[in-house]
Amino acid sequence: MNLEPYYIPEPNSGCWLWLGPILHAGTRRQKPYGRLGRELAHRLSFIFFKGPIPDGLEVDHICNNGLCINPDHLQAITHAENIRRALSATCIRGHTLSGDNLIPMTGKRAGERRCRTCYQLRRSRLQDKYNATKREKHRRMREMGLNSRGKPRIG
Repeated sequence: MNLEPYYIPEPNSGCWLWLGPILHAGTRRQKPYGRLGRELAHRLSFIFFKGPIPDGLEVDHICNNGLCINPDHLQAITHAENIRRALSATCIRGHTLSGDNLIPMTGKRAGERRCRTCYQLRRSRLQDKYNATKREKHRRMREMGLNSRGKPRIG
């Protein structure tokens, strides 16, 4: 089997980015995975370059990129270790998901975690957008000779 037509090397990270079909399994999975037939691409790459996956172990991306199939970025580890790594990981923007920067979710999203820094940045951007829209609305109303409540201005 030749995997070369299915990936492109990414020079900055060293990842081999999968170009074939992509699996987006479930809503809780944060990263997509490449697939070839019924098998996940990173597992095929591990088997092709390093040999069979030992019983009781699973293949983990040490680069934290689900589309990477570089065998140097793949490691066979236990499920418990894979979960430990995932829980101590960073958000998609590289912020650490621990301590004060971690927002544990409750209710329907119980078990999920949110990055406080990204959440605050998003809220700030939304607030800026809201304020700009509000300022534009008031500017237009002043041009039409109306007050902030839509009534004609007096004086």
